[in-house]
Amino acid sequence: MPRTKSLAWTELKIGAISVFAVVITLMVIFWVSGEGGFSWQQYGLKTRFDNIAGLKPGAPVRVAGVEVGSVSSTTFDGSRVDVAMRVNREYQHLITTESVAVLGSVSLLGEAAVDITAAGAGQPIPEWGYVKSGPPAGSLADVTTQATQGIQELTAVLADVRAGRGTIGQLLTNDSLYRELNGLVAAAEDVAQNVNSGRGTIGRLATNPAAAQALEGALQN
Repeated sequence: MPRTKSLAWTELKIGAISVFAVVITLMVIFWVSGEGGFSWQQYGLKTRFDNIAGLKPGAPVRVAGVEVGSVSSTTFDGSRVDVAMRVNREYQHLITTESVAVLGSVSLLGEAAVDITAAGAGQPIPEWGYVKSGPPAGSLADVTTQATQGIQELTAVLADVRAGRGTIGQLLTNDSLYRELNGLVAAAEDVAQNVNSGRGTIGRLATNPAAAQALEGALQN
């Protein structure tokens, strides 16, 4: 019997030590992760977006780039989406009525996050109050879409040029217009050479100071 009691006491001590170790480990994980802390250290906030772009519960919430909490749920409110968040109370004074929540991303792969601007002005938002939302920042998908649109527009311009539409298209495809333009350029070169050589009225005025002075005197008289 004494041996049985001793064995039970040993097992009880081992169990208590194991539970204590698990609790300490969980506390260290919460403390090191910096994702808002324990439930009593957090408070709830909401924001509302037209499109959450794949935002999921557990996604990080950041204030001025610092991770302060996480998304707890996403629910429809009419055609818009309410995003509920749990945030560390330590940063409550930075999230005010002047703050703006936008959709950000954690990496280039597009994992969504909620970014809130830190505001020194305004009133702190009470628990489960709404942070006003702003338009999302440009993402890699937006850049790709814009690049695709630019390529399509450039393709359409090249098609017009090849078809002879527009001034550039006419110059490249209309031989008579090309010859006329060459003739105009040649005539302009001839005029410039005559002026430089002092031929003609403008040439004499440009190269002969006496002629220029005589004209000036005549205008004065």
